[in-house]
Amino acid sequence: MSTSVPNITIHWLESSRAQRIVWLLEELGLDYKIKLYKRNDHKRAPDELKEIHPFGKSPLVELDYGAGNTKILAESGHIVNYLIKHFDHDGKFKPANEDDDEQIDYYIQMSEGSLQPPLTLLTIMEVGDSKAPFMVRSVVQKYNTQVRETFNFPEVVRILDKLEKDISAAGGSYFVGGKLSAADIMLVYPVAQICFNSKRCASAVDKKKYPNLVKWSENVLNSATFKKSVQKVEEQAKGKYDILSSK
Repeated sequence: MSTSVPNITIHWLESSRAQRIVWLLEELGLDYKIKLYKRNDHKRAPDELKEIHPFGKSPLVELDYGAGNTKILAESGHIVNYLIKHFDHDGKFKPANEDDDEQIDYYIQMSEGSLQPPLTLLTIMEVGDSKAPFMVRSVVQKYNTQVRETFNFPEVVRILDKLEKDISAAGGSYFVGGKLSAADIMLVYPVAQICFNSKRCASAVDKKKYPNLVKWSENVLNSATFKKSVQKVEEQAKGKYDILSSK
């Protein structure tokens, strides 16, 4: 693969994990294009994303090096690692030591492997609540409520409890090494956007229990680069897309 900087396109799906990739691109100072996609009535990604990658998920990052040399990056953790490895020319995201490197990798894996699944299931159950046939809708809603209260919410709270202790021990500003890292990039979606700023977890998450996480969330969402990443999407979205998953 060429060592030159390619033309970068981020395939961005509304209410998805794609916004944190736009944020990372801003942090790295890279030029990029954004292609927007809307979810369908069942909150699924449109089929046209399958033309880019067979899974049809977002985020996807397309790297065009010219002369037919194109690379498609899928999976959030892989995208974050790849972009930092190949385009962090100033060493902004370079860990200070091996322990920090391992800790960052842990948060990348934990974000997608432990925290994201129960949050995704909440979305699936929301669809079931609203799309179930009328005659059985109340039964489906009651069942889904029990699942939320006995599995999803306790699982999310357990993880948030640990993250609160972790970030407190790390000094409160960032998760690893006292500076912005891939850990913060990966956790901004499930923690800051979903757990603390969406209706999805509002009944289960008591923000008063998590002063350090709340402060971290406010700081990253209000950082100049994150706000610029949102602005970049808003310029194209023109109010027609849900950007920060507030629903």
